[in-house]
Amino acid sequence: MVGTRATGPFRATVQSPRWSSRHEFVHPTRRSCRPKGLTLVEVLVASAILAVAAIAALEFLASSDAAALAARREAMAAVEAERALAEAAEEARRGADPSGRRVIDASTGGETLAGCTIEIRTLREARNIDTIADGPVALPISRIIAEVTTPDGETLSVIERVAPPIGPTGGS
Repeated sequence: MVGTRATGPFRATVQSPRWSSRHEFVHPTRRSCRPKGLTLVEVLVASAILAVAAIAALEFLASSDAAALAARREAMAAVEAERALAEAAEEARRGADPSGRRVIDASTGGETLAGCTIEIRTLREARNIDTIADGPVALPISRIIAEVTTPDGETLSVIERVAPPIGPTGGS
């Protein structure tokens, strides 16, 4: 609290004592004896908190990068399986059996799929399409399945298509 006292030709300003935010008595004419700045303990605690936050951020980035690579690999495997199915369907139209297994090299599948294998399987079956007085009418079909696996045996992609009949049941 600041007050003025007029005594004579000179005026004097009088200040009353006050309390600091730390509930310490601070004399109005003297500053706190505590130096300004941070203590070593405060700096070490702040550094530890920042280090933990930085490590957590780096782990998050590493895991998201690994997930992105896995998603890219699965997408490329699906594209490669689609390509193999298109070739197999063309062979089936010509009347050949497209079943087989091949290893993907770096020139066709890129680095991501190098060493992976594509297996083409065909399954012959008859699908009932209608029923007449003599019994069900069955249409012979072939299912072509393309499966892309890693060298470790992990399945990356499985795609299946229905194709015209293959082999002795007839074909187009």
